[in-house]
Amino acid sequence: MNCSRPIAGLLATSRVANLPSVVCNVWVGVALASLSGIFVGWLEFVGMAMAGVMLCLGGNFLNDWADVMWDRQFRAERALPRADFSRSVYGWIAIGFLLLGCVLAFAVSSASGWVAVAIIISILAYTYWHKRSPWAVLAMGTCRGLLPIMGAAAVWPAAVFSAAAALLCYIAMLSWSARREASGAVGKHPLFGFGVVILLTLFCQRFDFAEMMIWLIAVVVFGGWLHHARKNLSHSISRYVASLLAGIPWVDGMILWPLAWHTMHQENIPLALVLCCWMMPAAAWSLACLFQRIAPAT
Repeated sequence: MNCSRPIAGLLATSRVANLPSVVCNVWVGVALASLSGIFVGWLEFVGMAMAGVMLCLGGNFLNDWADVMWDRQFRAERALPRADFSRSVYGWIAIGFLLLGCVLAFAVSSASGWVAVAIIISILAYTYWHKRSPWAVLAMGTCRGLLPIMGAAAVWPAAVFSAAAALLCYIAMLSWSARREASGAVGKHPLFGFGVVILLTLFCQRFDFAEMMIWLIAVVVFGGWLHHARKNLSHSISRYVASLLAGIPWVDGMILWPLAWHTMHQENIPLALVLCCWMMPAAAWSLACLFQRIAPAT
C-alpha cells in the first residue's frame, strides 16, 4: 500500500482545514475577556487553543468511527472504508484526543475545563444523533459556540455569549447544508439565517460610531464571502459547504475588528493583542483555504 494514502486519509479525517478557525474562535473569548480588564495570558491562550484543536480532532475521528457503515456506502474514499486503519484504532485516537483536550483545558482553569467537558458532551450528542435527527445540527453548533466561552476562561462578559450564539447559528446552518452532501442535492442559501448571525454579532458591539463603521466593513467582508459560497451552491453542495467552513473566521471578524479598534486606544492593552484581533480572522481564513487544497474540509 502506498504510504502516502494512509497519511492522506488521516489528514482528511482530521479536517485540518477547519482547525485554524477553532483557534480563532477561542481567541474571540480571550479578546472579549480583555475588555473586562483581565487579559487571560498568552500561555493560557495557547493551552486553550490546543485544547480546542484536540477536542475538534477527537470529534472528527469519533464521527468517522461512528459513521463507518454509512461511509462505506456514500464516502468510500475515506480511510476506514478503504481499510487503511482499523475501526478500533480510530476509536482510541478519538478517546486520546478528547481526553488530552480536556486535560489541557483544566490545566488553564477549572472553568475552561468544565466548558471542555460540555464540548465533549455536545460532540457525543452530535455523533449519536446526527444521522438520526436533523436537530443534531444544534449540538454541532454548540461545540463551536462553546469555544469562545472556553477562551474567556471564567471572565465571561455578556458579549461572549452573543459571540457563542452567532457561531452556534452559523455552524447549525452549515451542518444542515452538509446533511445533503451525500445526495448531492442542491438546497437554498439561508439568507435569513445568516442575517441572524450578523445581528447576533451586533450585540457584541459598544455602539461607538467608529466601531460601528468597522463592524459594517467586517459585515461587508462576511457578506462578500457568503456571495462567493452561494455561487458554488449551484455547482456542488460539497464546494458550498467547504466555502462556508472556510468562512467561519469572518464571523469572528465581525466581533474582533471592532474590538481591535476599541482596544488600540487603551493604554493597558498589549499591542500584540490588538494586532491579533486585526489579523486572526484573515490568517485563519487564508490557512483554511490553503489546507482545503491539501485535504477535504468535510
